[in-house]
Amino acid sequence: MLDRSKIGHEFPGFQVSLEKGLLRQFARAIGETSPVYTDEDAAGAAGYPSLPMPLTYPFCLGKFIDDPFDTLHLFDLDHSSIVHGEQEFIYHGTACAGEILSGRKRVTDVYERSNGALDFIVVETEFSDSAGHRICTAIQTIVVKNKAS
Repeated sequence: MLDRSKIGHEFPGFQVSLEKGLLRQFARAIGETSPVYTDEDAAGAAGYPSLPMPLTYPFCLGKFIDDPFDTLHLFDLDHSSIVHGEQEFIYHGTACAGEILSGRKRVTDVYERSNGALDFIVVETEFSDSAGHRICTAIQTIVVKNKAS
């Protein structure tokens, strides 16, 4: 069982810039067909100041930090023991290219299943715009396969 005392651990805050080219590239990579995500004119016609952030893009934002494997390091895990279990996004607002978002990441739960064969780490990241308005809550579940199983 992983150390449950790490529930509540907060990682250092970070900032990420929403770059037009990366948003456009991501939209194409996920098969997004709406021109709002790739064409400035279409985004403007839809009422956006620039290209809006695709709905699953916050998963990528957590990888643009100094230590994208901070959760693994906190629990002293290596890549071979984990898989990405689940991802959820709760939207509170919209963000567009050119904005800088602030992220706050913390461990919200640690639990086990399958008679201890699997551990689960739940990490929640809150993204806010420069005015402090919440934009998105990204909730990630990491599955850890225990060596003894």
